[in-house]
Amino acid sequence: MDDIPIQRLPSFATDEDTSIFIAQEWPVVPTPNQTRKAEQKHQDRLPSVVQFYIDQDPSQMDSKPTDGNESFAVTQMDVNTYMQHQQKQTLELIKKVQQQQQFKIQQNMKKVVRQGEFRWSPELHDEFVLICMAVGVRKVTPKQLQQILNIDASRESIGSHLQKFRMKLAKQHGLGSSQNLENHHFPVDVKSEKLAQIEKMWQNALFGGMTLQEVSLLLKK
Repeated sequence: MDDIPIQRLPSFATDEDTSIFIAQEWPVVPTPNQTRKAEQKHQDRLPSVVQFYIDQDPSQMDSKPTDGNESFAVTQMDVNTYMQHQQKQTLELIKKVQQQQQFKIQQNMKKVVRQGEFRWSPELHDEFVLICMAVGVRKVTPKQLQQILNIDASRESIGSHLQKFRMKLAKQHGLGSSQNLENHHFPVDVKSEKLAQIEKMWQNALFGGMTLQEVSLLLKK
């Protein structure tokens, strides 16, 4: 902090005044603005002084650097505080960069997953529904669907599509769960002549669903 200005007794003071306050000097209390400026000046000069201390031999750490006619003493505590502050800022910056990189990696992975997802066209979905209802919506498997459809989709992707279809079908029929589905539960939003024929077949209690070969032939008609 800058030296505090000194106010001396005026020259017109009487002998009695000077006999009481002789040789006394009265400090003037600095304003808040002066205090802030002095503290800021101290902070601005601290990095260079810290470097001065770092460059010194440990045996000289008690020496005080000077700036012109002003002495500017920095304690070891000042140096440690500054170094800790710098280290904290560096760690926070590293953490922020790592979080940004992790976020970018996650976003890129999501893009790859989305790009790798199989797109079900309306026509292909209709064939999917026809196979499910012909074989039996309760017992048809992703493997069977993959064999008949012969599409470039993973078994997991087909299984996910089947699960969503069953859940939607259960909701259409007011069932609490897809586990309550029966093979005679047909979709209300997909209609075709072939589906109508299959639905009539399931009304026969002896009907247990078509074979894969029969379904393949049905799709070709």
